[in-house]
Amino acid sequence: MQFFERIFDYKNAVVGNKAYDDVLTVILANLDKVRDSTIYEVAELCYTSPTTIGRMCRQLGYNGYLDFRSDLVYIYDNYASYNYLLPMEGGNTQTVLDRFCGNVEQTMACIRALDPAAIDAIVRLLHEQNEIFFCEFFPNPTAIYSLRTNLALTKKSSSYVSGSAGFAESVGRLTAECLVFFTFPDVEQAGFIWKYVREAHEKGAKVVLLLSGAPRVRPDAADVVIRMPSVGTRMDQIGTTVFWNILSFLYRKKWIDRNA
Repeated sequence: MQFFERIFDYKNAVVGNKAYDDVLTVILANLDKVRDSTIYEVAELCYTSPTTIGRMCRQLGYNGYLDFRSDLVYIYDNYASYNYLLPMEGGNTQTVLDRFCGNVEQTMACIRALDPAAIDAIVRLLHEQNEIFFCEFFPNPTAIYSLRTNLALTKKSSSYVSGSAGFAESVGRLTAECLVFFTFPDVEQAGFIWKYVREAHEKGAKVVLLLSGAPRVRPDAADVVIRMPSVGTRMDQIGTTVFWNILSFLYRKKWIDRNA
C-alpha cells in the first residue's frame, strides 16, 4: 500500500474523529512544508501535540514520524506534485493543453516503436502460463480489467496487487506455471521491486518488466522487458494503460476470436 493510499484509507476510517481528520487535512494541504519539518514543527502546523502526530504515524502503519516522513519525501521528490497531470503545470489553458498533448504524443511515439516480437512473446506467455500476476507500484487496477476478463474466458487465473506487502504475498505463490508482470516506475522508492523480480526468477516463473524511464539496474532476470518514457507524473499511466489494452486486444484476437 502506498503513501497516499494509507492516508486516504486512514482518513476514511477516522471520519467523525475531528482531531485526526484535521491533522491529515493540514498535512495533505502542506506536503511541501511537512517534507522538511520535524515532528514538533508538524505538530505546531496542525495545532496538536507531537504525541498525536507520532501515534497517527504508527496507526498509518509506519514505525514512527521519521519513517512516515521518509516515505513522504520519496513520493514528493520523485513524483513531484504527485496530484498533477503534468510537471511544471501552469500557464494559461492553451499552455497546459500543449504540454498535455506533447506528453501523450511522446508516449504514443514510444508505443509505436515497441518491438512487435516482444509483444508477441508476451501474448504467447499469457497463453502458455496458467496463472498470471500483475504487480504494480502505482495502483491502476481498472486499466487491466479488459485483459483479465479475456484471461478468465480462457480459464486463466489472474491476481492484481500493489505495494510491497502485495508483492511479497504474490511472489510467495509463484511456481514455474506462473507469469508475473512488474510495473517499475522511475522513482527511487520502487527499488524494492528488484528483490521480488529476482525471487520470481528463482522460482522459475516467467517475468515481464514494464519500465518507465531508464532502469538503474540491468534487468537480467526478466524474460521480456518493455520500456516506456517517464515524465514523473500520473501521465506515465497513459502508456501502461494503452499497453494493457494492446495486450488484451492481441490476446483475444489470437486465442479467443479465432476459436469462436
